[in-house]
Formats: sequence, structure tokens, C-alpha cells
Amino acid sequence: MRITLVSTWKIVNAVGGAERVFCMLANAMAERGHKVTGVCFDYEKGRPKFHLDERVSFVNAGEGQKPPLWLSKIAINIRSLSFARARRREKRLLLRERFIGKALVRAVVDSVPDVVVAFRAADAHILLEWGKLDVPVVTMSHQSMGAFLPRYAPESVKRSVEVSAAVQVLMPDFAQELKKDLPQARVVVIPNAVPQYADTADRACHSIINVAHIAYEKYQDLLVEAFALIADKYPDWNVKIFGGNDDQPRQIEALKKLINRKGLKDRILLCGTTDEVSKELKKASIFAFPSRQEGFGLALAEAMSMGLPAVGCRNCPAVNKIIRNEKNGFLCEDNPDAFAGALSRLMDDETLRCRLGDTAKEDMREYAAGNVWTQWEKLLHSVVKQKNTGKSEHINKGNDKDTNE
Repeated sequence: MRITLVSTWKIVNAVGGAERVFCMLANAMAERGHKVTGVCFDYEKGRPKFHLDERVSFVNAGEGQKPPLWLSKIAINIRSLSFARARRREKRLLLRERFIGKALVRAVVDSVPDVVVAFRAADAHILLEWGKLDVPVVTMSHQSMGAFLPRYAPESVKRSVEVSAAVQVLMPDFAQELKKDLPQARVVVIPNAVPQYADTADRACHSIINVAHIAYEKYQDLLVEAFALIADKYPDWNVKIFGGNDDQPRQIEALKKLINRKGLKDRILLCGTTDEVSKELKKASIFAFPSRQEGFGLALAEAMSMGLPAVGCRNCPAVNKIIRNEKNGFLCEDNPDAFAGALSRLMDDETLRCRLGDTAKEDMREYAAGNVWTQWEKLLHSVVKQKNTGKSEHINKGNDKDTNE
């Protein structure tokens, strides 16, 4: 197949979960003999931060361009004034598409694809609603349904998702939620691929680690507040937070101020981004993941694959499915006292850390890359065959039976 991946998220030199999946999926399909093109729209010059197979053609449709003044945040907000939230969002979306749509669609058409994978709902909207692309488009979701397609999302975006050849979601619960809102959508559940590590973390050490983009939804504040409650009880423990946020540096500054205010600048370390996540995970004994919302939690699953017991919030989508409370980690309420209590249980007991961590490592085998990429390949073959034959092929509809097929 000729497969084209499309993302208008930042890809060049970016280290987020979706950017990683972009490169992993492209590499996997290229390794299986398909002709793969990755298309993005990024003002920055360069290549993806994550490794991209030399067999993958990479096209940055935005390279060398500069956003016009009318595309500035202030200008867009003024031009998108409306009492209706959905209408404001639609106006902002259409203004942005007016600038990037032509170049993006041209790059996609030039790749002569059999099938296109759009990395979010807005990308599918550009291809199907704006570009009128006559090629099957599979729309991906990297988030919980509330973030992927909020209720105030423009109707034209919802329509693009619903008419996609298929919509891939990460969890069975998400498939059921999406079908309630878009009953005609053809939904398939395919999780993220998780690295399978032969090594196991050093659960005897006294280090807690968090790996995540520093942002509101990742809620590192909660980890700082929780550790502050128990820091005096565990003077030989520290916390390492790996992540950055070039787009919103104020998030990092606010976190630094909180750490300093708690008097923990020598015990809670903001380590920035790293290209050696596995190396850092191996040197830790507990993975703290206080996110407010997740589509899957690839960083969490990767840590668990290294044999780290994890602590997460009970009400966080996806996290509350990957962490099995008291089995491979702890789920708790999203407040400092509860999070501190869960951390304390693990900090007190190395045997418990090892037992839960070993179970976590075994649980992550379900998400081995080979299994995940085979599911993707079958899905893409299915939608291409449907397009070529004009016949309706079975595509996972997101109910209890189909989500396991």
C-alpha cells in the first residue's frame, strides 16, 4: 500500500507522545514493505526528533513559511467573535485551514496515497471537508473522547470524523463513548505500541520519576504537593521530572516556583527532556503519573514495561485502565493527601514495589509492537479494499465483541 500519515501537530524536533507514534507507525509500515510518506505542517525546519526510517518520505508542507499577521492569536480571536462556543472554534479552524490547507492537501495528493491516516479530528477536517480528498481517511485519536471531540466541537469537524473510513481509538471505553455521539462512525480500537524491555528498573533505589509534557493536563503540581507532605519522612528520596513545554514556558516557571515555595528545589528536580527515557526509568523505583486526562498514557505504559509500579489518579481516563489498583500499581483520588498516601505505601516497602512492578511488566506484553502494527496493517488493508471494491468490509464497530477482533 501507499500510506500517507498527516499531522498538523508540531512534529519537527518535538518529543510528545503523538509525535512518537507518528514516527513509530511510519517506521513499522515501511518495515513491512509499504510505501510510506509522512506529511506535516511545521514552520520550523528540520526533521522529527524521533527516529524516522530512511525508507519513509518526510514532507513538511509548512517549511519556510511564516504565519501572516491575520493568523496571530489576537487577530484570530477578534475575527472569530461569536456568542456560540462551537461557532468560535469553527471560525478559528477555518481561518487556519485557509492558510495551511492548500499546501497540506497538495503534499498529500502528490504522495499518491491508497490510504491516509489523519492524526487528529482537525486534520481529517482539512482533508475531507476543506480538501475534498477522494481517498479513504482513517482518523486517529490520541486523547480521551472529551478532548478528542468535545461537545462544543464544530459540526463540520464531527461530520469529518463520522464519514472517515474508520476512526481509531485507544481504549474500548472510548469506542463506546464515540458511538453514542456519532452512531454512524466506524470505530476500531487499537492501542499504542509499548516497548518491551529485557531490563528491569532498580526498585531498591529511592527515586520517583515522572515523564510527561509539563502542562496543566499532566498535573505535575499534584506530585509536588504530595511529595511535600512526606518529604521530611523520607529524607533520602527524591523526585525527577522529565519533560518540557517550549510552547508554554510559563507552565515550567510556575512549577519551579511551586517547588521553591515548598523548599524542595534540591529534592524535586526538573530535568528537561531526554533522549534516553529507558535509561532514566531503569534508575528509578516508582513512576508517578498524576495526569488529569490521557488518551493512553504511553509514558506510563513504557515505565510499567520497565517494571516500575505506578501511581495515578482514579478519575483519569486510560490511566484507570492501564493501572490495576493493588495489582500493578495504585489508583487514588486526585488530591495531595491521597497521592502522598499511595506513594508512601510504595516507598515503605521494596518487596511491594517489586511485586507490583513485576506484574506491571507482564501486563504490558499485551501491547507488544508486533501485535499493534498487525492490527494497523489489517485495518488499512480493509479500508483500501473497501474503496477499491466498493463493497462494505467489516470494520470494528466498537462494541464489546468487535473491539477484541
